[in-house]
Amino acid sequence: MTAVDDREHGTRAGAAAPRCAVCGAGMRFAFADDEARYHLCPTCDYLTPVVPDLDPRGLNDAIYIEKFDNNRVEAGVVDPKRRRKYGRFLARVAPYRQLNRLLDIGCGAGRLLRVTAEAGWQAYGVDPAMEQLSRETPEGITIVPRLLVDAGFAPGFFDVVHANEVFEHVEDPARLVEEIKAVLRPGGLLVFRTPNHRSWTAGAVGPRWREFGLHGKGHVGFFSPASARALLARAGFRQVDIETHHFSLRDRWRDDVPIVGPALRLGYKLVGQVARLFDRGERMTVHARLGDGPAGATDGG
Repeated sequence: MTAVDDREHGTRAGAAAPRCAVCGAGMRFAFADDEARYHLCPTCDYLTPVVPDLDPRGLNDAIYIEKFDNNRVEAGVVDPKRRRKYGRFLARVAPYRQLNRLLDIGCGAGRLLRVTAEAGWQAYGVDPAMEQLSRETPEGITIVPRLLVDAGFAPGFFDVVHANEVFEHVEDPARLVEEIKAVLRPGGLLVFRTPNHRSWTAGAVGPRWREFGLHGKGHVGFFSPASARALLARAGFRQVDIETHHFSLRDRWRDDVPIVGPALRLGYKLVGQVARLFDRGERMTVHARLGDGPAGATDGG
């Protein structure tokens, strides 16, 4: 995935290179797959597929209405492993619990919201694909089936805003961060997870990396730790903490084969631990505080 000169590999003959959605710089052709031509920002390291007349919103709504809203009962089941994962997340964000309100952007079938409400938070979600679920939410949970900008939340309404695997679906991440900033209280916390295109997995697999599925996954933008930091710094977020984790080559070699599979998974786990030290894990989790104010911990009242 090495960038090459646009004079040889332009988006179209005579067409200008796209502008970066994070920093506005001109992007350069990086590589192509069967669906798109990918361009990389040489300034902040943001990567995006370029397809003429692409409609990211329509593409993602079609995928996730079917995946979650039309399958909301099964998709909403919280298994013990996921419950423990959500418990660790809530423990980590507990110091920010002042207004006692948490927002999950792209909440899907509402699994995190269920566990959050059980812990005594006022749990809110926004997801334009969840029209049916928004009318069936249990007590303590509010789901608004719209984009955040259209949800009508008051300024500074939330202590914590969470977005799991959302930013790679968004055409204008800088605008989304500004919308988050508007509803997050000063000193509040933004947490989001997204693929890391600078991971060792992506580097080893190349254009066949499973996260590059445009029409199957709706992924229209990819971050690295550098581009995530650039995005947040421009919006006034401080104390940015980024962790990466996971390594796998299952896009090249299946890891469910008897005898060989367990050895591969063990190897992936060991490499993943090293990748984490160098910010080269496949998944990226970002914690960022809004402004320089204190977290404002309380007992959650």
